[in-house]
Amino acid sequence: MGAGRLFVFGLGYTGLHTCRMAQQRGWHVSGTCRSDARASDLRELHHIDAHAADFARGDALGAAGREALARATHVLVTIPPSPGIPGDPVFRQHGRELVAHSARGGLHWAGYLSTTGVYGDHAGDWVDEGAETRAPAGSTAADRLDAEGQWLSLGEMSDGRLRAHVFRLAGIYGPGRSALDTVARAAVDADLSQPSSTHPVAPNSTSSVGGKYVSRVHVDDIAATLLASMAAPASKREDAIYNVADDEPAARADVMEYAAGILGCRLPNSALVGASGERKRRRKTESKRVYNGKMRQLLPQGGLSFPTYREGLLSIHQGLVRPKGDAGDAGPRRAAKDVK
Repeated sequence: MGAGRLFVFGLGYTGLHTCRMAQQRGWHVSGTCRSDARASDLRELHHIDAHAADFARGDALGAAGREALARATHVLVTIPPSPGIPGDPVFRQHGRELVAHSARGGLHWAGYLSTTGVYGDHAGDWVDEGAETRAPAGSTAADRLDAEGQWLSLGEMSDGRLRAHVFRLAGIYGPGRSALDTVARAAVDADLSQPSSTHPVAPNSTSSVGGKYVSRVHVDDIAATLLASMAAPASKREDAIYNVADDEPAARADVMEYAAGILGCRLPNSALVGASGERKRRRKTESKRVYNGKMRQLLPQGGLSFPTYREGLLSIHQGLVRPKGDAGDAGPRRAAKDVK
């Protein structure tokens, strides 16, 4: 695949990492963020043609943003549905515009980032892309499922010229947003940071410490999967829905224990809590193991860079994948409660 022009609706954590990987391959990248100040930073620090538009408030792209979108060969949507507003905010503003661009032959690929939360609870069983979606009515995961349907309708709207590829992401982690950050903050708060070991504590690969199964994926593996799909779009006869997860679902407590071992501190109880609202409900009521076989078929022979949380957390700790100057879409990184 030659270098393309990628437009990303939502230059947050995952969107920005994907842009960086695309830039390394010679792509031109552009996209949206919520404020003019952030757009200026993205242009100056990351050489991304960024445009301010807050879709959660009903914004649409301005003239310059529409011009950049019209030149895109590939479009990725990372923005979630807006609470209390039916439908996908980007599709509502620009869905027909994308269909028109595909009719002119310039737009070849569209991708939408969803969540494995759409599967709901499967009592710890494995789920593939054909598994029943059990997201509770009124939940954010149910809103994501509705948004998926809108994006998948692009094929019919464009007479088959443009298909949306839906990527159901497991819990995202990476530099600045991982169990290491959660444990480190909790240890400082609890004053438990006296060294206890200089080596990681390696838990079992299943649910050794207790708790429900959680699937997760390193942000670099998400970006690699997206770019692999852009290089080999699904055929008209293929179902273009992909689970994006690593090889080893694990209980949250196991991952936190491993992170504490890497940091050489005891595991504070507060590191095992942290969530609130719907995330807290899901942790208490939902358990599933996400099967990634279809995703792996997309990836080159080397497969996942971080097949389990162990490789991912060790690499983050060693600073091998830590990007410079990353502040996310809204400035500071999310609080520990948002870390998987």
